[in-house]
Amino acid sequence: MLLPTAALLTVTLAALPALFARPDDSATVKIVQIPLDVIWQDPGDVSSLNLLYGSGGADGAPTAPFQFVDEDTTASNPKVNVKDARGRSWNVKWGDEARPEVFCSRVAWACGYVTEDEYFVPRGQILGVHGLKRAAKRVDRAGNFADARFQLRSDWPKFLKNRSWEWDKNPFVGTRELNGLRVLMMFVSNWDDKDARDASRDTNLAVFETNENPHRFLYFVSDWGASMGRWGKVATRDKWDCKGFTAQTPSFVTGVSNGLVHFGYVGQHSGLQKNDVRVSDVAWILKYLGEISDEQFRQALTTAGASPEECACYGRALRARVNQLRNATANLNYPEPKAAEPAPPATPPQGLYPPPPPAQPQAQPGAQPPAEQPTASEPAPQPQLYPPPPRP
Repeated sequence: MLLPTAALLTVTLAALPALFARPDDSATVKIVQIPLDVIWQDPGDVSSLNLLYGSGGADGAPTAPFQFVDEDTTASNPKVNVKDARGRSWNVKWGDEARPEVFCSRVAWACGYVTEDEYFVPRGQILGVHGLKRAAKRVDRAGNFADARFQLRSDWPKFLKNRSWEWDKNPFVGTRELNGLRVLMMFVSNWDDKDARDASRDTNLAVFETNENPHRFLYFVSDWGASMGRWGKVATRDKWDCKGFTAQTPSFVTGVSNGLVHFGYVGQHSGLQKNDVRVSDVAWILKYLGEISDEQFRQALTTAGASPEECACYGRALRARVNQLRNATANLNYPEPKAAEPAPPATPPQGLYPPPPPAQPQAQPGAQPPAEQPTASEPAPQPQLYPPPPRP
């Protein structure tokens, strides 16, 4: 768990009356601590981080044997709740979201974002299993299981069950920290970007509360499971599919214009992720994402249960995406398109405005008028008033 340090922010109630009160006035002044909203803290030297264990570290990993508590029937994947040998509570999840959740939480943590403590357990046994429904296909009668994601459940920091947030309505709108998180969502192709407006079908944005000094609310992405495959709509998207992830990588960054970086990403709320991401936002997140080495990506993939072939495949695609972000920021002072300059007045070409005809001689009585001579004139080429902008 990432717990940033911050200066205490206070406010004085009735502050204005206190400022202008006479010396003999007496008043009770109450100091109130304002909770701090947190979404990111500097992770320090990213290249030194061990992505095998993430925010919980090696000591935080679940310890066998595991004792069955109950089945978790929320959301769409099979899950159960267990306690480990140290009495800690864990939510155990199976399916195609188990691996991407662990990998993406490692990358988000390395970039400084609030994450949950998550581990991939390739095999184990849960004692006392009974009455399973959805999870019965993942756990046999003896409690044996394979390929599970363990997510820590604890009272501190406190998970606020009834509180979520929206991508475009939160304390961080317009900041590089929020925009950097949006870039990360697209970087791992997480198409399931539901937020508080989708609460009826389970939001994926959550808040922790810490009862400490200073009191803090920690904003984070609570579900990274729909990642590391193809982004897209219902018929085309998937999860943990390196072939699909690689196929879409050339369309990760699609261009730069007017100081904004454009992305090919498609999710449930596409615009909330890819619109209005500034070049400077990408440059900022690269200070952390760009420092993750190939070996660290391999660590995060390995600990998430990726095979050697998947590690190699994902490693190439992830590095290609980082390079695309670097190319987008190659010129931070990306020139704004120049306004079209008015064209200089053109010299009228001969024939466009013909001179007046010479005066005709006075016609003599009875003489036939001279035949009219046709004047040939060609239309002049019009000046190009709005030349196309220069190619970037």
